[in-house]
Amino acid sequence: VALTRLRQGAPGSVVADDQRAGTDVACDAAAFLQALDRGERDAALDLYEGPFLDGAEPPRLGTELEEWIWTQREFLATQALRARLDRAEAIAIDGDLDAAGEEAASAWAVRGATPEPEDLVRLYTLLLAADRVDAGRVRREAIELGLDPERDLPGNAASARRRLDRRSVRGLVGGERDLPIRSTGFVGREPERAQVADLLDRPGPTITTLAGPPGVGKSRLALQVAHDLHATEARPDGVRFLELAAVDDPGALAAHVAEALGWDGPSSEREALERLATGLRGRAPLLVLDEAEHLAHDASAFARLARAGPDAAWLITSRVRLGLACERIVPVRGLAHPEPGTGRDEGALRFDAVDLFVRRARRLTPGFEPSDDDLPALLRICAQVEGLPLAIELAAAWTRAMPPAQIADELERGIELLSTTAEDVPPRHRSVRAA
Repeated sequence: VALTRLRQGAPGSVVADDQRAGTDVACDAAAFLQALDRGERDAALDLYEGPFLDGAEPPRLGTELEEWIWTQREFLATQALRARLDRAEAIAIDGDLDAAGEEAASAWAVRGATPEPEDLVRLYTLLLAADRVDAGRVRREAIELGLDPERDLPGNAASARRRLDRRSVRGLVGGERDLPIRSTGFVGREPERAQVADLLDRPGPTITTLAGPPGVGKSRLALQVAHDLHATEARPDGVRFLELAAVDDPGALAAHVAEALGWDGPSSEREALERLATGLRGRAPLLVLDEAEHLAHDASAFARLARAGPDAAWLITSRVRLGLACERIVPVRGLAHPEPGTGRDEGALRFDAVDLFVRRARRLTPGFEPSDDDLPALLRICAQVEGLPLAIELAAAWTRAMPPAQIADELERGIELLSTTAEDVPPRHRSVRAA
């Protein structure tokens, strides 16, 4: 019925077969993304004129269509913000801090964008380096998202300028911009962060493995540790976050790492290990290898890496232990939460699981503030999912459509509620069932 109406109302706009429907109509939003993919930042920004479908409010929108429009609007605006940040940093590196500050202020003003913690760090650094007064507002928002002002943000304009100077010169394995953007502020896990930092500081050759079930936050914890060590300059030889999902053969692991560090050419594992041993001699970077469980059947490949770079800190994330003599295990479990019915509702917000739910809900539903009546439901939700961060984040997204009590009731019936269609979420994290 929908296709028929579209064909009648907009002849020639719809292309459809038995499986798929689409359109060949030119769209500036698509052209904007294509220009970004080609690295044509200025051309892309010339195409971006404001929020997606701004002012278009079709009557009787279904929930799914409304959700899609909202998601696209936020996604495109955030891409525009980041493109402006890239341009601002390029201007700053060329030495014009005033112009860089103007560009950063334009990025901050992009309507509909949802800056992630990493975006706010970049914004604050640029604005502070240019001595702009709006740096203070960015700082407050960064702290509200969970960033530590002492650890994550530059303390003054001189410190901000030094950060920008460091970005103009890449070290052995790069720096902050070589780490994935933190999609959300980090919540809790202070004991684990301290434990991992301590283990990584011990002499090698050793491997530290974050082990735990899917969706528990292993990758996010590893990424946060990487950012912590980079921000404190505890690893002056750099940090690098390497994803292993595309490596299907343990024998190709060393070559993958060598190539990621910029050392192309090794055609065999032996040659790759020799290249790593030479390149890492006397150097102590942090190397994070994410999603290692599918290579655990021949975990000796990881031991050979550690021996090739004994001074490097090797941090692995895996659903299973690698079973190596040189391995140190840090179990990653669900976030702390009080059990419902224990009479601890009043202090519920101090628990990491509840704090995570509220923070994510506020990002999606500005102004969300749980009432006293909501607290028992929040405890039920966190207990039902055993503090699993992925499940908590997916549950919190539903606060736009239903109150916490209804979310908890739906979870009693099953986990199908815990899913998302967001394109920027890895497939393995689009639902708890997929995980």
